[in-house]
Amino acid sequence: MRGCCFLQKRIQIPHLAKVLRHSADNTDMEQRAEVRIAIDRPVAVVVLDGKEIRETARVRNVSPAGLQLVSDCAIPTGTAIKIELDNALALGEVIYCRSEGDHFVLGARLEHVLNGLAELQRKLLEFAQDPMVNPPGY
Repeated sequence: MRGCCFLQKRIQIPHLAKVLRHSADNTDMEQRAEVRIAIDRPVAVVVLDGKEIRETARVRNVSPAGLQLVSDCAIPTGTAIKIELDNALALGEVIYCRSEGDHFVLGARLEHVLNGLAELQRKLLEFAQDPMVNPPGY
C-alpha cells in the first residue's frame, strides 16, 4: 500500500440523482433496494478540494445509485470526487471508506454522470472550424 494522504476538509454534494440504468441477478446481495453489477474496470479518481489530487482505482461494482471502488488510498467520507473513465465523467461523494487488506474500499454516491464525451469533443471541434461561426480573420 502506498503512503498517501487525502484531504481532511469535506465538500458536501446534494442528494443523489439516479443516473445509471442496469439490471442483473440479485441472488447474493445484501438487503439492498437496488441491484449491484460486479465489474472490474480501471478509473481515475480526482479528489475535488481545489488541489485536484488524482489517483488510480478500480470499480468493483455499480448500481443505479453509485459504485464501489478499490484504491490504494483512503478518501474520507463526505469528500467530493470526480471519476473519469473511458468516455464518461461522474461526480459524486464518498459515503464510506474501509480498509480491506492492503487497499481501501470506497462507496461513492453519484450525483451527475456525463456520457459520450468523445462525441461532444468532436462536435465542438467541428463547430469551431465552421467558417460561418469563425470567419477567417475574425
